[in-house]
Order: sequence, then structure tokens, then C-alpha cells
Amino acid sequence: MILNVGNRRLNFWSKYTVSLRFDSIASTFSFSYYYDNSTRVNTDISAVLDYKKCSLIENGFTLLTGTILNHGFSSKVAKELSSISGYSLPGILNDVVVPPESYPLQFDKLTLKEITKKLCDPFKIGFIIQPSVSRLMNEVIEETEIDPTEKIGDYLAQMASDRNIVLTHSPEGYLVFTKANTEGPSVFDFGGDNIATSKNLSINGQGMYSQITAIAESDDIPSNAAEETLINPYVDEFRPMVVIQGSGNDTTTKQVARTALGKQLKNIKLTISVSRWTDKNNNLWQTNTIITVVDPELKIFKKARFFVEGVTFVGDSESQTAVLSCVVPEVYSDKDVISIF
Repeated sequence: MILNVGNRRLNFWSKYTVSLRFDSIASTFSFSYYYDNSTRVNTDISAVLDYKKCSLIENGFTLLTGTILNHGFSSKVAKELSSISGYSLPGILNDVVVPPESYPLQFDKLTLKEITKKLCDPFKIGFIIQPSVSRLMNEVIEETEIDPTEKIGDYLAQMASDRNIVLTHSPEGYLVFTKANTEGPSVFDFGGDNIATSKNLSINGQGMYSQITAIAESDDIPSNAAEETLINPYVDEFRPMVVIQGSGNDTTTKQVARTALGKQLKNIKLTISVSRWTDKNNNLWQTNTIITVVDPELKIFKKARFFVEGVTFVGDSESQTAVLSCVVPEVYSDKDVISIF
């Protein structure tokens, strides 16, 4: 693993962790290393509160472009490791609010693309709109407003989510509006393999509901508002849930309900620890890919598809391991939900 800060390279690391997330604009990284104040490389990398830009590269492939946020040093008789950590470049949007000089906070008859540019420009964060969501990003929104204390990242994520758009980031540090690749071929089939050191499936029933009703806000009588109800096939017990549509029109109310159902399905989580960094095609594990699993110990008796939502790479001087964080593909697709059990 190579950590570059400008044209400086950190060569003497001891351990590192890189956690990539598809459902977040802030993937994270951390390095432990021996700090030597006499070298220019260490001095640059260890510049406190300089928020230096960096890139993480493995085998010529850029995993993440980010910002160094945190430092840790110690002074003892026996030399100890120092540390740095940070997140991907767009992660700043999860920490900041709209600066007063960018007011007003209400956006009338603007597209999500135009709103995003207004909010991102002060922080020099570029963004990419994938063709699959271009039409949605260019639809005019009659009226929307961000609260003065609301984080920009939270606001944009909610606006995107209401339109079934995923807000993520590129390895090069751009904000990305996209759709998930839930229909792709499997990059690995877990069943009779020997690379999975552990597999864990957790189901949080408290976060699941039997039906989800989305109700559009109405300026008139509440009963005149658009309403859509969807059924969750995983839950037989009567557990109703209501969500309020924050923006859009009546035609998007069903999408709001489907998005809420998808978020619920995140309560079914599969975690797989693997002994190598590559899939069956010898490519680095990546988010936004599909794997399949059969394992009676997990109550998965027939082959089930899972979506790789997160990948954590861990390395030191002796080994390289990875952890895949997975959910059912219907979290991100509009397809009818079918139970894997």
C-alpha cells in the first residue's frame, strides 16, 4: 500500500486500514508509522491541522483520494508508533453547514444538479452525475430548503435518496450520483471456498416493518396528500411504518416508500472475512459488486445474491486481509423484494 501526500510517500508504515463504503461519501483510512522529525517526508505527512490531501494506491490502482484529519504522537523511552487518519475528499460535506455568505437557504425551481453545485463550490468539491441518474438530477424541484444547522452531506443524501439515487464518491475524490449495480455477475461464490475465514449474518428485527406507507406533504387537507403503501415480505407480524415525503411530487411518493423499504432491508447484514485482497478475477475487492453465498450455518440453504456495500482492507508487515460488508441487493434496486430464507 502506498500513501502519497503531494509528491511525498510514506514508506515506513507498520499497519494500515482502509474502509471503502458505497453508501457514504466518507470512506476512511488510518496508518500507524514511525515518525522521524528529521525527515522531510515524515514532517510533511505529520503536519498537524494542515488537512493535507493524500492518495492511497495499491498495485497501481487508486483506492481513495482523501484528506488527513487526525494525528497521534507519543514520547516515551521505548519508541512507539504515531498515527494518522482521515477520510475521502467529499467527507468534509458531512462535517460542514452552508456558510452564511452562500445564503439564502431556500432553493426554488432549481434542479438537484444546480443545488449540488451551489453547495459544493465553496469547498471545491467536484461531482459526477452518472448517465443512469442524469434525468432525475435535471428535474426541476419546485421548492426545498436546508436548515442552517443541517450538514450539507446529510441534506444531499436525503434529496438523492428520495429519488432512489445513491450518493457516493469516486476513488479520485469526486462526489458521485449514481445507481447501484445490483444486476451484475457474481465476483465470488462463497460456498466450498477456502478463502473465507469467517461469515456472520445478523438480522435486526426491531428495525423491520411489515408495511411502509409514504405520505406526501400537502398544503391543504392532509387526507388530500398522495399516499403509497408497500409490503415487506420478510415480516409477517403486523408492524406498520409511515414516512413523510419531503420533496418532489405525487409521482415520486411510491419511490419514497420503496426507498424506505430498501433502507429497512439494511437490517439484514452479512459480514465475510477473507484471507486475500482479490476476487475470483484477481481484481481488488470493490464495493458496488455482487457475490453469492450458500451456507446452512447462516440459514442460507440455497444460493443467495448479496451486494457488497463496504470493503475494509487491513495490512501489516506480515499479512493482507479484507472484510466484506454485504446487504441484499433489494436495498438498492427497485425490484420486488423476495426473502432469501
